[in-house]
Amino acid sequence: MIASEILFADKPYGISSHQTDTSKPGFVEWLSQRQKRPVLICHRLDKQTTGCFITALNPKTCADINALWAARAVKKKYLFVTDRKPPAQEWTSSSQIEKKGTLWVSLPAAKNDNAATTEFTVRKQEHGFFLIEARPLSGKTHQIRLHAKDSGIPLLGDTLYGGTTYPLHFLHCAEIIFAEHTFSSPPPLIYDHLQWLKKPCLAQWLMSVDRRQRLYPELFKNQQCLRLIHNEGTPLRIDLLGDVAAAGWWSQTPPNQEDLADLTQLMDVLQISKWYLQNHSPQKNSAEKFFVDQAPSTWTATENDLTYEFSKTVGAAPGLFLDQREHRQWLQQNARDKKVLNLFAYTGGFSLNAARGGAQQVTTVDLSAKYIDWSRRNFTLNQIEPTAHAFYAMDSFEYLKYAKKKGLLFDVIICDPPSFSHGKKTRFQIEKDYPTLIEYCLEVLAPQGELLFSSNFEDWSYAQWEDRLGRLKNRQTLEIDRNFSMQWDFEWHSHEASMKSFRVHKK
Repeated sequence: MIASEILFADKPYGISSHQTDTSKPGFVEWLSQRQKRPVLICHRLDKQTTGCFITALNPKTCADINALWAARAVKKKYLFVTDRKPPAQEWTSSSQIEKKGTLWVSLPAAKNDNAATTEFTVRKQEHGFFLIEARPLSGKTHQIRLHAKDSGIPLLGDTLYGGTTYPLHFLHCAEIIFAEHTFSSPPPLIYDHLQWLKKPCLAQWLMSVDRRQRLYPELFKNQQCLRLIHNEGTPLRIDLLGDVAAAGWWSQTPPNQEDLADLTQLMDVLQISKWYLQNHSPQKNSAEKFFVDQAPSTWTATENDLTYEFSKTVGAAPGLFLDQREHRQWLQQNARDKKVLNLFAYTGGFSLNAARGGAQQVTTVDLSAKYIDWSRRNFTLNQIEPTAHAFYAMDSFEYLKYAKKKGLLFDVIICDPPSFSHGKKTRFQIEKDYPTLIEYCLEVLAPQGELLFSSNFEDWSYAQWEDRLGRLKNRQTLEIDRNFSMQWDFEWHSHEASMKSFRVHKK
């Protein structure tokens, strides 16, 4: 019998099985963060391979599973896509697989050699593409890819082994069986609609959405908020906000009719009927705000069990910056009995989470009276009385000076300023004004307090921000930690993300 603590996961496309360097955590590190305990890797899938991923929660279980792999007592079934005609309906390929330099190669298997063997079956053909089932009887690195090449059917997009050039390649671990356990994973949606492979852009969008479905199935199931497509090779960004998809096109060139037809196809496949596509071209005028508009003006959606109001008429973001989801959740879990200050608050997402988390008092500050009113409405939506907390429609610098004058101190300060903004009397540039901003925050941060500072300023790396913030130690007794996010619906598989976030602890 095998030990009991097995953790089955569904690996997404484009993420390594394990950490490749300190700035690129792998899937097992992501699982460890989600489980809040170490997760041990029991086998590896290539970065571009999706599907069944077996890990263990203790060393004994991991050792038991590894022994089964070594004894070839594990049955595996994969699916892949090729655009080359298979040699038969069913066949077997065997070879000796060795590493030559940095590459794996397939060599003829001599008699009595312990050859690597793969069984193949054609499952279907559509529009010049073939779906192949592969059953490796051994577990050599790149075995299926090499044996597919040997059979004259390299994977579509697998140019390392002779495949036709394509933005992606498609290999899915559909089933793993060992001992009394059977694990299975549904293939990406495009495997059921091979004709969509004729549209590489649509295929990329579908695989981007598939990645989020595997990482955050509970958010899809409950129609919560997450980003479906981010910075993945096309100008398209899509946020899922309840039953509404808010899409934006970030390009100098507007989408053509083929792009719009592909996007409509994507929404149909995802069964999203309420959606809009917003024009973010710098040359747009007010008449060109939307390319497509099939959504209500306002609606509500849920994140972390809190309800928010959304509107498509207010600008680039419809009411919530989704890249701060994990940080809002952290605040909700750590706000009990604390005094919390939320600067540059926008629609009050951090404030709402602090109040729900039992904060003693939450102070919300934003220059816009419209957003302060919106913040109050979000409180009311969640049956939290706004009058129990403080709201200020004023410049954050001015509020910090006011708070210092009044002797106010806060246990937690949230400071997520824009990279650039200007009002009637104010002009803010993060690269020039951040030292004064942080100094003002520290003046009203209580001893043992914590400042969560974030910035989307793209011209400075994490290391450059860390160097600049580190200079503050000369004036304050501080601990400054990178607050890495593992929120992979945004910049996945890398810590060098657009949003840089730090937790500053005041001793």
